[in-house]
Amino acid sequence: MIISSAHRTFTVKRMSAFILDATSAAVAMSLTRQPVRESMLQIRVYSGTDNTGTVTLNGLDKDGIAISETFTFTTGGYKQSLNLYVSIDANGITTTGLADETTKPIIEIKSLGPDGSLQNKPYTVVAGWPMYMDRSRPSRAVWKNERSGSAEEEPVFIMIQWSNTWAPREGDILVDDYSNEQFVVTGTPMLEGYNRVSHYEAWAQRRQDSI
Repeated sequence: MIISSAHRTFTVKRMSAFILDATSAAVAMSLTRQPVRESMLQIRVYSGTDNTGTVTLNGLDKDGIAISETFTFTTGGYKQSLNLYVSIDANGITTTGLADETTKPIIEIKSLGPDGSLQNKPYTVVAGWPMYMDRSRPSRAVWKNERSGSAEEEPVFIMIQWSNTWAPREGDILVDDYSNEQFVVTGTPMLEGYNRVSHYEAWAQRRQDSI
């Protein structure tokens, strides 16, 4: 336990291009999160008995005009929209056939740019989480400011209270709940503890306006 030494709390954010996280097929489905901007949508269907059926998307384009597409699957795989969506309606994902299979397929939907690049969006993993931060370790605590006007960056050592419901990852964004400073986890956080797991240890890079 590091709660006694944790001198601040953080909100942990994570970047994701998924607007529908991996979910078992249902007749009507709701998004996990909306696209971050106008995007093509990539639908994946997998791990079902036959992976045979349709997926329909209903949403809006950048002009607020309703658009819809239906994708037919005869096996597991990927389909990509021709339309560009800025939002998907509530319960705007519907399926036929897939939810009736003995083993229901998994459906996930990813947001892509016109060039196929991932359209990542931050979402909150956990808020108010206790952490200990050491900004004085000499081996890496060196300020970096390569040119005038650039954001200052500072490597810091952090200890993150362990949980059985989530785990920190490389690339996670830690937002100080008091100062609003932002830090990006670099490298893989390591589990630590004597006799029992108590916390993660990791390095993070201080960044400004990283969200």
